Formats: sequence, structure tokens, C-alpha cells
Amino acid sequence: MDTAPHSRNENIASFLRIIGICEERGSGFDRMEEGRNELKIPASKVETAEDFTRTKLNWYKDLNECPKTDRIRTCYCYVNDIEVSNSVLRERFGIQENRKSLVSKIISNSIESGYIKLLDENAAVKMRRYIPYWA
Repeated sequence: MDTAPHSRNENIASFLRIIGICEERGSGFDRMEEGRNELKIPASKVETAEDFTRTKLNWYKDLNECPKTDRIRTCYCYVNDIEVSNSVLRERFGIQENRKSLVSKIISNSIESGYIKLLDENAAVKMRRYIPYWA
């Protein structure tokens, strides 16, 4: 995803570029992720190997249908973009104020899984911010 675009079939790719269906800059994944965030869709699952990249897109009508692993991946992906709080994640997940404990559980699961960590362990509960595990 962070390397130069590579087409398996340059003839087809060239034709699609000429007729305006695709581009050569390789910004498709970023555009897809922006749209996914706007629609409150869980993060895509990306698998890579030496000769392929596979992206699995998910669509859930309600967060309760979303498996724990998809919730954690979405939390981690969003935290990678910005330093976040419970309220920011509520907005990202489309969760109302009265269900904020659900986001707290997602954050807790993401910390336990090792994907994110607390920015300042001395911060009051309402002031807590989360960052990626590697930051």
C-alpha cells in the first residue's frame, strides 16, 4: 500500500487510464479509507504477501454486528491517523453519548490486544488520549 503502484497487466491498466476509469497516482486506497471513515464503516482488512495485496471490505448496519477483531482494527487504524479520545472514537464509530461504555470497551480491547496505548497514564479519565502502540 505504501509502495509505487504496480499493475499485473499493464495493457489493461493503460487502457483503463486512457478512458478515465483509473489513475496512475495510486491514491485509490487513501480515497477508499476516507469514504469508509465518513460512512462509519469498519476498517478494511488488508493482507499482503510477496505477490499480492488483498483487501476485505466490511459493511455492518450496526456496531453490534461488527466482530471484536473488526472493532479493534478500526480503533487502531483511526488512532494511527490522529491522537484520539473516547469522544473522538464515539464520533468515528457513530455511537451516541448514552452508549459511550461501548467505545470504552473497544478501547480496552485494543489496549489489551497491544494495538494502542494510553498517551499519559496520569491523565484524568475524561482527559485520556490514545496513540498507536509503536508511537
